[in-house]
Amino acid sequence: MKRIVLLVIIFIAYGLQARDFVKVGTTAAQFLKVEVGARALGMAGSYASIANDANALYWNPAGIAQTDHYEATFTHTDWITDITHGFAGFVLPLDDVSSVGLSATYQTMGEVEQTTIDQPRGTGIFFDANDIAIGLTYARAVTDYVHVGVTSKMIYQSIWNEDALGFAVDIGIMLDTGISGFKLAMVMTNFGTDMKLDGRDLIVGYDQDPNSSLNPEAESKLSTESWPLPTNLRLSVGTDLIGPSSESFIQMTDSRLTGVVDVAHPNDSQEHYNFGLEFAQNEQFFIRAGYRGNTDEEGLTLGGGIHWELLDEVKLMLDYAYADFGIFENVQHITLGISF
Repeated sequence: MKRIVLLVIIFIAYGLQARDFVKVGTTAAQFLKVEVGARALGMAGSYASIANDANALYWNPAGIAQTDHYEATFTHTDWITDITHGFAGFVLPLDDVSSVGLSATYQTMGEVEQTTIDQPRGTGIFFDANDIAIGLTYARAVTDYVHVGVTSKMIYQSIWNEDALGFAVDIGIMLDTGISGFKLAMVMTNFGTDMKLDGRDLIVGYDQDPNSSLNPEAESKLSTESWPLPTNLRLSVGTDLIGPSSESFIQMTDSRLTGVVDVAHPNDSQEHYNFGLEFAQNEQFFIRAGYRGNTDEEGLTLGGGIHWELLDEVKLMLDYAYADFGIFENVQHITLGISF
């Protein structure tokens, strides 16, 4: 337990570091910052401390140690500016205390016509851009109150004929305090290598002496910069305000109201905080709401869900979330999951 407390102190100290300026636009693989799972997104992303399903593969890898069934999830999002984003995850329990998971995140956009200085209206040549990350997760219950998890992932980006490859890890801890049902979580995501675009379109001809017709044009290659990944530290606390547990503030057999607060500290932006609520009736019907604070455009979120018991030990889960995105179009998320 002393080691866990020390790790908590380290995470908090890192999260409270003062920054002289905000480094917006200085990291690669921005698609990793697009959050997933309609349940979590209906609560404004306040989820790391209560993540107990396949979407924990994104939010907190420690959370899948709580799963006792096979579970699969898929989220589709029509992101801003005609970008499509998706997430798929599968969790396999190994025994009573450990689980493994596999996840894939992708982002794509429609084709865009190339423009040049000489042809600003288009050349008739089209290109696209694609991103993908594949992760392998292992999580374990160290004690009845402490869960830990780690994800190792490969990250790939491409645009036209250029691409970049990177590797990263996510590390998560969940702690059941035993005090009024409060749960704490600390998650560090996307800690890994820098990424650098490379490809054949960077090969250009270079004339060392334009005034001479005798020297041949030399083949040269343009150099691109390396950029770090969008590392993020998330601290979260959640509890059941209403629920069947004796630790809930108000005990009700068939209803549950869970409240969660998250604070996120990205390496390329200012800190922001999220508040979220989830009301459940018989763990079948769900209403969710949340708010994102200290962000440029994001704010209110709303959501809901229905979970069906199809067969014995087989559950189908359908969740929806709506997010206000300020001057951009509102974003809607749909998640389909199955547990068996």
